[in-house]
Amino acid sequence: MIEETISTWKSERPDLDFAPMALVLRLGTIAKVGIERTEQALAPLGITVGEFDVLATIRRHGTGAELTPSTLAELTLISQSGLTNRIRRLTDAGLLTRRVNESDKRSFALRLTAKGIKTVDKGIAIVVALDSEFMKVLTHTSTSSLKKTLDELLRGMD
Repeated sequence: MIEETISTWKSERPDLDFAPMALVLRLGTIAKVGIERTEQALAPLGITVGEFDVLATIRRHGTGAELTPSTLAELTLISQSGLTNRIRRLTDAGLLTRRVNESDKRSFALRLTAKGIKTVDKGIAIVVALDSEFMKVLTHTSTSSLKKTLDELLRGMD
């Protein structure tokens, strides 16, 4: 599909360099397939990739960690409205609890329940195994080179 896209564009617009577009399309395809596979793998746990992201962000801050929605939004790059829906679903599912801030009743902190910890711990094992399986086609040298290249691209986005 990517080669066909680039090939047809080259014939229509031979004056343009489509090499960067070809790379971006490859990155997008890899990301899309990776997310789809992760969604399927997490489905038996009853959570989506987005919900897993919220749970995992709290979990990686340590047992008993509490994060505010605004901190979660910053760490996950999720909009406040998108986060609100995820928090509601995760709270309804018994995976998160809310604790009202005593000094400011309008704000609250989120904490994983025991069920939430169990779910995210299973989820992270699934995600790590899935990512390892996906990346096993690359040699150690290829992996190191790809990491350096992707880091360069990410720095260029700042």
